[in-house]
Amino acid sequence: MSDQKLYKTMTMQELIDDLDIIECFGHSGHRTHCGEISKKQKLLYAALGVEAPSLV
Repeated sequence: MSDQKLYKTMTMQELIDDLDIIECFGHSGHRTHCGEISKKQKLLYAALGVEAPSLV
């Protein structure tokens, strides 16, 4: 968060809260399905250098 200067605009708790609302569902023998990912969430994942969950 420091490298991307995210602390200037949000706290760690706000970051966690923003990323925590993505719902993912897993079923035995099937792929995991994730709900819609907002534009802000995609930007946060990119800023952190992490691949966002796919919308399969």
